[in-house]
Amino acid sequence: MNVYPTNFYEQVVLSMKKNDEVAETFDHEDRLVLALRQLEDISILVRGNEYESYLMQRIISLKCELQRQYNLIHKINAYV
Repeated sequence: MNVYPTNFYEQVVLSMKKNDEVAETFDHEDRLVLALRQLEDISILVRGNEYESYLMQRIISLKCELQRQYNLIHKINAYV
């Protein structure tokens, strides 16, 4: 997976706070990468939560679908 530098995410979040329309300018790949990054952050935040296993099941399902879509864009066969 293509991982953008950390400051990319900070710049995106700051620009989104300044102008909600900025998010509409992202292409599909950028949105997938940002969503994957946010899910990773959420999975860190739910550690130790009483319902961690329940929450992680949902997070993992979302991660798998977003990763599948990312792989399709880049023509990556994850099953080789």
